[in-house]
Amino acid sequence: MSTLIIKLIYKGRTKIFTASNRTTVNDIHGYIRSQFEELKNGEAGDEKDVSLKLLHKGKKLSSDPNQILFPNGVSSNNPLKIIIMATPAKKITELNSARSDPTIRGFDKEKTHHTRPLSYWGTLDVPHPNYNFKKFESCSWQSFGTRAGSKTPHSFRALDLLKRIATDPGVVAVMTARELLVNTLGEMDPIDDQLKHKKEKDGGCLLGYNSNHGLRIDLLLRKKNLEQGFLPYKEIVATLIHELSHNWVNEHNALFWANYGQMRVEYLHRHAVLRVSGYYVNGGTSAELADVAVECAAGMKSICDAVLSDVSREVKQHGVDINMVAPAIKAHCESMKVRYEKGRKLGGLDEPVRLSGEHSSRDLALAAAERRFKKKEDK
Repeated sequence: MSTLIIKLIYKGRTKIFTASNRTTVNDIHGYIRSQFEELKNGEAGDEKDVSLKLLHKGKKLSSDPNQILFPNGVSSNNPLKIIIMATPAKKITELNSARSDPTIRGFDKEKTHHTRPLSYWGTLDVPHPNYNFKKFESCSWQSFGTRAGSKTPHSFRALDLLKRIATDPGVVAVMTARELLVNTLGEMDPIDDQLKHKKEKDGGCLLGYNSNHGLRIDLLLRKKNLEQGFLPYKEIVATLIHELSHNWVNEHNALFWANYGQMRVEYLHRHAVLRVSGYYVNGGTSAELADVAVECAAGMKSICDAVLSDVSREVKQHGVDINMVAPAIKAHCESMKVRYEKGRKLGGLDEPVRLSGEHSSRDLALAAAERRFKKKEDK
């Protein structure tokens, strides 16, 4: 019968145990309890009753008392090291019987938690694969909404708002039509932003800025009184389109405002098209969700009027005559109207219905057939 020298280590103390190929787990447990005073068996359930765990080379040895300590044998000329871990049996019972904390997700729930949530914009929330915003960054360093009793929206909500803006169908339409790619869409620090302070010192108001021609765009999301929450959604989107226009023109001249106005037309036109197509998300149109239902109410006429009114207010503070800008905006409105009407005649179904991804080619054919049949009945 071969023997094996084992070093038993517990809290820095070492005991030598001589084992054989017949030594069981119960044998070594008995020896451990006899050598370490604090590990002696107590009455079941009391504070001295401890459960032992033995580790060899990082692996747990069997806890079955009748199991051979090393059933597969061990070949070594040097003493084996076994680490002893001891836990009060009462503590184990308490942990096993304790209710799980409902605020902490388990691994299984963690996996389901990170599945893609339902979009704010329904099925039309997928940006163009090449023309989009790559990253989002909220102002997390100010600890918004983390203090007890704070009414200020948390930075998580700001991040959600940035993602909502990036997947806005109108914004997606502008980004795609203009082939724009922005590396980072961020939240402007409403407290410590130096550019904002400089602008306010000069009597102005900074709502956003464009760095390196669209490499990064930062938007002011929060109201001056932080506890009042975020600025109106459509105002933030208008600021984004303003900053995107700076990708081409730095100065606030007539060319800049003409380009800005045309991009605003494209944004509102997309929501107007979705509105007339009957596309709804949670019982509302995308125009209602974007708070531009009034601007889209009468199609291109109301869009043109709204954009011209908006641009007229903006150009005054920059000394630009609206008459230098209006013709370009009106011409773009007319061009988009003609293009849309032509697309309706050639394409059959409305563009947003095709893009929604909810209809197969068979569905499209049936829908077209139904419209042709209805036209015959009307005659």
